[in-house]
Amino acid sequence: MHETHFCELTHGDVSRHEKQGMCKVMKIALCDDEQHIHDIVGDMISDYTNGAGVFAELSHYHSADELLYADSEFDCILLDIDMPGMDGIELAGKLKERGCDSKIDET
Repeated sequence: MHETHFCELTHGDVSRHEKQGMCKVMKIALCDDEQHIHDIVGDMISDYTNGAGVFAELSHYHSADELLYADSEFDCILLDIDMPGMDGIELAGKLKERGCDSKIDET
């Protein structure tokens, strides 16, 4: 199930502040089959962005197929290398084949 969370500002605030040039919004995708990893990474990103003038839009994906067929662009994509079905390494290759130019990190 795909979810999107905003760290530090609410969705409407992020859009308004970004348009006004008041902040940089970093769009991040996390693809991992384990919920506790989503929780940990979300907390880490929130801690990092707190007061930094950078705001994160973190989109959560729990399978490779969810992310592969998402109609979104990201600045950074974090992939689990050990997922059932298609793993993060294979997913990274498929994303690049489709022309994805996001920074991809396989963990």
